[in-house]
This record gives sequence, C-alpha cells and structure tokens, in this order.
Amino acid sequence: MSQTLLRVVKLLAKSNLVQSSGIQSLSVSNVRIIKSLGQIPIAKKTLLIGDNGSGKTSLLESLYLLSTGKSFRTSRAADLITSGEQSLIVRITAASLNQTLGIEKTTKGATTIHLNGESINKVRELARLRPTLIYQPDSLSLVTGSSTIRRRLIDWGLFHVKHEYIVHLTEYLRALRQRNALLRLCRKQPKLYSDQLDQWDKVLVDYGEKIHKARQELIAQMQDIFLQTIANLAQPEMNIDYIHGLDASNAIENDFAQVFTNNLKEYRDQDIMLGSTAKGPHRSDIAITMANFNEIKNAKDFLSRGQQKCLSFALIVSLAKWFITRIESRPTITLLCDDIASELDESNLANVMNVLETIDAQIVITAIADQSIPMAEKLGYSTIKLVKGAIC
Repeated sequence: MSQTLLRVVKLLAKSNLVQSSGIQSLSVSNVRIIKSLGQIPIAKKTLLIGDNGSGKTSLLESLYLLSTGKSFRTSRAADLITSGEQSLIVRITAASLNQTLGIEKTTKGATTIHLNGESINKVRELARLRPTLIYQPDSLSLVTGSSTIRRRLIDWGLFHVKHEYIVHLTEYLRALRQRNALLRLCRKQPKLYSDQLDQWDKVLVDYGEKIHKARQELIAQMQDIFLQTIANLAQPEMNIDYIHGLDASNAIENDFAQVFTNNLKEYRDQDIMLGSTAKGPHRSDIAITMANFNEIKNAKDFLSRGQQKCLSFALIVSLAKWFITRIESRPTITLLCDDIASELDESNLANVMNVLETIDAQIVITAIADQSIPMAEKLGYSTIKLVKGAIC
C-alpha cells in the first residue's frame, strides 16, 4: 500500500467521517452569490428550491467541491469565489459526533483541505472521503457527447472500488504522452526513436490490459442494474456494452495484450503521421444500443431529448448502485441532482423520483419551486428555500 493511501486509511480510522451516516450540515463562505451560510442542515433527502440565481446550484457546487476539489461548472477557482473576495471556504459536519471536513480556495489558485484539523495534501485523498456523483443538465453529454465523458464515468467507479486502478491509469496516460511525443519526433528521424517506441509500447500494453479488464468487468457487473433502472424509468429496452478501443474482428478477452501489441505495430506509420496513438483503452467507450426493426442501433439516434435525459440519469444511477454493491464497509455516496425537473414531463419526473428512492445514498436535488416536484414532500424530502444567496 502506498504511503499516501496508508495515510488516508489512518485518517478514516480516526475520524469515522465517511461512515453510513452521511453529512449533517454544510457551511459556505464566498461561493458565488452566497456570502455566508452557516450550519445548513443536510438531510438524507434534501430539496433546494429558489429562482434562477438564488444560490441553490452554488450549494451543490459546494458539496461537489468537497468531493473533487473543483466545480462541475468551471475550471477556474476564481470564478467560484464571490466577487471582491480573496478566498472561499466550505465545510461539512458528519452526522456522527462533531467531525468536520473543510476546503479553502483562493483567487491565486491555492487549495487547503483539512479533516478534523489535519491537513490533506492531495485532492485524490479528498475524493476517497466523499464519493459524489452529479446529475445536471450537462449530463446529457453522457449520451450525446464524446467517449471521453463516458470513460470518465467508468473511471470514477473504478477509482473508488479498485484503489490500484488510479495507479494503472496514471501510468498508462504517462506512457501514452511519452509515446505521442516520440511519434512526433519520428516524423524526421524514425529509425533513431524506433527502440524507444518499442519500450513505451510494452508499458502501454502492460497497463492497458489492466485498465481494459477492470472497465470490462465493471460494465458486465453493471449490466443488470442498468436494465432494471431503464425498466423502472419506463424507457425503451436498451443495452450497454464495453467497446475496447482496439482494431479486432473477433472477441479479445484472452488475447487483449497480443491484439494491442499488434495494433501498435500495424498503426505505427499512421500514428507517426498523425502524432498520436490511434488504438488503445484511451479510445474505449460504452456502447448504448437498442433494437429497432430487428436491427441494433445507437440509442441516441432514436430517443427524444427527454428520453436521452432519462438515459443519462440511468447511467449515473446504475453506477451509484454498482458502487454500493461492491463495497461492504463503504462511505456514504452523495448524489446531487441539479434542476432535476427540467425538460421532463410529469410521468418521467415521477419515474425519476421513484428511482431515487431505490438508492442508498444521501440525495440533494434542486428545483425552481416546490411545485416543480409535487411528490417531494410525500417522499420525505426536507425543503430549503433560497433567495439571493440566503435561506428564507
């Protein structure tokens, strides 16, 4: 076990912050429109309501910040911080005892993280403490966007369940950068760098095989969960499959390393011309298909926008459920849903809310008004209303 991971385990053992009780309260200072909000109660199921610009999404950002160290809306920390201020601070208190996790970010880019007063040096450690998934308007890109977005979703699950996975992925991406740099040098002197390319090919294949097996296993384990979720959402029958990212006409379960090695050799001239590696796990994807007149078609080409939103929701929920089933003594997962009623008719919204009831997670959702989600009170949601960055 690495020293970093060992340090996190010791912190967890001392704090119990990530046990099943979840978050009790949230304090926010200088996050966008929110100047100062202290000890906001976060229930097992919380509904944040308010007009556009009231600060409800900023509260979701604050919770997300304590899982990833960044926003889901911007890559610039300065954009998060209230205009005229130099830093933001977000803290949560766990529901057992009086344990706290906090993060501070400055306009200069500095980040400080503390767990019960002890410093945490890496955002990666923070992510392990607070596993958080978010469903928001941009989540539609899980269906309509590039394969990178879908790989990122898979990698989230594997990061939390297989602690060695992030090491394998990091080393693979490092080798990929090195190989791509050599490919560009080979345009002028191909023979000079041929041996070095062979060396990096071996590294890519070694780590690539580990990544492939982990991703393939996740999708296989998630398949039944996804099918049930889609059925609960009353959507057309669909399937998900893992696409390995190699050029292979046959199944490669037992020959991935050999097929990948052959691909790297066969495509080397093309790779040199393009300056990038054409085949490998960095090109893998999740195929989402459905039967249409006895033909298997890409689901996104036949679904309405509302159905695409339900599909993206199903992918996120299925991963959350997979995570819950894979870890016995696990941290509470937080599921954030921003503007959940947007573009959903009454029937689809009811199905979405009922599916949320099947997840053992702490859930925080936002809506324009409580009338937007009429079943929230019946389902036991605690409602918080925001007006111009304040609770009323």
